[in-house]
Amino acid sequence: MTLLKSLVAAGALAFAAVGAAHADTRGTWLLLDDSPPGVFVDTWSFDSTSFDALPPGTSFQDYFIFNPPTDEDVTISVTGDGVTLDHFTLRIYTDFSVVATQAAAGPGALSGGPYALTIGTYWLDLYGVSDLADGHYQLQISGTQGDETTPPVTLVPEPGAATLLLAGLLAVAARTRRAARRAAG
Repeated sequence: MTLLKSLVAAGALAFAAVGAAHADTRGTWLLLDDSPPGVFVDTWSFDSTSFDALPPGTSFQDYFIFNPPTDEDVTISVTGDGVTLDHFTLRIYTDFSVVATQAAAGPGALSGGPYALTIGTYWLDLYGVSDLADGHYQLQISGTQGDETTPPVTLVPEPGAATLLLAGLLAVAARTRRAARRAAG
């Protein structure tokens, strides 16, 4: 029984430690381009003042989930006031594979791209430290439509479909030839 109590207590402490480690992670889903297909909106913005203010000296990891509706070349820029920006990591949402990691050029400026993104969902992690009680940043994601000069894909029938089509044409030709012989003779 003592062992069971010890395991329960250890599990509760581990759970509390994990919860405390992620206390400063804040995130949002950005509905980027909600226009109908064929209508392109090329810039989306976010201001961190919509998040709760952090005490000075607090590290943060903010995340943004977004989904370009077309293949786009995307540029990400962040400017901060009262925050020190460290870096961002751009990932594919489905498997969290890294597309890009970009370090800050200075304490209040961070930018990267263009990144050629395909239709899908992406996850952007932004890391930094709050320097002032009212510190905030502006995130801007700009996209331009991908290369429209790509030639269209040529469809090639599978061998089974081509064989079936050829067999059908031969059957029609044989029937027509038989019908023509009967009519002549």
